[in-house]
Amino acid sequence: MKGGQELVGVVLSREEGQVVLDVAGAGPVTLPLRAILRIDAEVNASVRESGEVWSTDPNRTRYLYGPSAMMLKKGEMSFSQKELVFSTFAYGLTDHVSLQVGSVIPALFLGLPGLNAIGAVKVGTPVAECFSVAAGAQALLIPGLGNNANPRPVGVALVFATATLGNFDRHLSVSAGRPFLFGDTGSTNSVGDFIFTVSGNMRVSRHVALISENWLVPSLATGTFGAAGSVAARVMGEHISADIGGVWLVTQAGFVTDGVPIPWLDFTYNF
Repeated sequence: MKGGQELVGVVLSREEGQVVLDVAGAGPVTLPLRAILRIDAEVNASVRESGEVWSTDPNRTRYLYGPSAMMLKKGEMSFSQKELVFSTFAYGLTDHVSLQVGSVIPALFLGLPGLNAIGAVKVGTPVAECFSVAAGAQALLIPGLGNNANPRPVGVALVFATATLGNFDRHLSVSAGRPFLFGDTGSTNSVGDFIFTVSGNMRVSRHVALISENWLVPSLATGTFGAAGSVAARVMGEHISADIGGVWLVTQAGFVTDGVPIPWLDFTYNF
């Protein structure tokens, strides 16, 4: 409003010099157009029956590390800091294509040979009201593992597909991917058969959601497997979210850390 007040609600009608606004928690209010400074459409929030305004999860495109099939909008960006050292930046090139770059920032100052970077692309779309699909590729380059005389990128690439069932507040995703190893000779070798993930997000209040992300990495050649399970609480606001939880690593021999979870902490700013 021109007087400085801000009203949140749903525009019911706009005609004859006035706007009828269904104000959250107050019902329909008639406002003269001459008193309104501007009307902004808020696409990243919804008004609940209680009148509360809930912002869309700022980190809806990911669980802890693995992706959902939900996409950033065109021009939407997010910065994520995982485990205090792993930094990534994502950008919505279109509503259906997102790009990601990142690095382990502290390792840049250790003088290790080779590159230290991550790059990814994801393409996705909703195919029904509560069902989305996506596919993409990601490469993680690790420094210090190649030939010191002629260092080349050494790391892992992953080609994946993801399906997500649900809405922004409650959703379940299943992903499958094929990992590859990049060696210092420039050749590409398989480092596993497949990677499968099952992840879920359940929002329990305006600012809190519960997250679980679970990985299975089988090796058909050796008959062995690796697995990881995690649970976390996501605390969120309009543009910021933080995940706090634990990760368990498992092999056929049992828990890697005797059942004690590895602490997980990440922070995401969406803008």
